[in-house]
Amino acid sequence: MTNNKIVCRMSGGLGNQLFELSYALNLLNMSNIETIHLDGSSLQLYKSKHINYIKHFFDFSGAPFIIEEKKYFITKLRLPRFFALKKENWPLISDKNSDKIWRLNSSCILDGYFIWALNQNDFTAICRTLEKYLRDPLKINILDDSCVMHIRGGDFLELGWNKHTPDTYYLNAMRVMSENYNIKYFIAITDDMKYAKELLCKCKYDYEIRSNDMKTDFYTIANSKYKIIGGSSFAIWASALGYNGKDGKLIAPPCKVLLPNQMEG
Repeated sequence: MTNNKIVCRMSGGLGNQLFELSYALNLLNMSNIETIHLDGSSLQLYKSKHINYIKHFFDFSGAPFIIEEKKYFITKLRLPRFFALKKENWPLISDKNSDKIWRLNSSCILDGYFIWALNQNDFTAICRTLEKYLRDPLKINILDDSCVMHIRGGDFLELGWNKHTPDTYYLNAMRVMSENYNIKYFIAITDDMKYAKELLCKCKYDYEIRSNDMKTDFYTIANSKYKIIGGSSFAIWASALGYNGKDGKLIAPPCKVLLPNQMEG
């Protein structure tokens, strides 16, 4: 084993952290490196404060690679944001040059969100890897004639990140699920009860709104055969790591890669 490592500066919630870890894992797979260090020392510095959720959802103790928490002073300097050269083996990697990094011969620092930085094959392979190390997934029973929806509000709305998923997106998706797949009941998972109520009062279907702890919400989405999600990275990963039987159906906004059972078009 070499002493080289991938140092990943963590930011955001569970969904963001999973994109960051996935990019790190993909670099690890292509390099002579076996260790990833997750530096969560900045997670409490943002307006939306978070912790390292990865360790609460995954147990990598039996993996052929090493994932550890470790703090580094150098990550505070945010060097990859300012010196993101587009050359192979450059050790400072951000969203600006992530598409140019293929193989590493030495340690590197990651500082970015890396959303959709992987191609379809790499994303699918990383999902299958992550599935193996989930900590005791909750078995939540969702009836086959029910559909789980994830409605993200709060700062997601404030920042305008719902421009591809306005109210009409959810209402039309509910109509498709009802008419094409005989869905009788919708379960809305949300972080913003007020917004969800205002949105769903416009629909003609039976529904309920739930807002539970993160793990319950994650696995409620994951265990559903029928899903409607917006652009939230949390819901994207719950879908990617959840039920992927061929009889499942997912309605999600267009993106670089397809999720299991995602309907195209």
